[in-house]
This record gives sequence, structure tokens and C-alpha cells, in this order.
Amino acid sequence: MMLLVELARHRQTMHSARCEFTLTGSRPHWRIRRKKINLLRSAEPLECIAYLL
Repeated sequence: MMLLVELARHRQTMHSARCEFTLTGSRPHWRIRRKKINLLRSAEPLECIAYLL
């Protein structure tokens, strides 16, 4: 689980999300191969989030 906090126009908005990671490598040198973020309330409009990296 992840909590994304957006600060814009003197307003704070919180979005909850679920994260998935695909890892590559082996111990102790793990690397993130792929990261996927799913917003849990995806039906609601996003006012200021231009993109997520």
C-alpha cells in the first residue's frame, strides 16, 4: 500500500494506491525491473497530478 500526497494550490489531497514491483537479480543486489502503481479510487477525477514516475 502507498499513500500519495499531492500539494497544489495551497491544498493537500491524499490518494491511496497499491504498488506492484518486479525484481531482478539476486541477493544482496536486487533491482527494480518494473513498478506499477494502481490508484484505488481511480474513478474519481485527478485535479493536479500530471504524471507519476
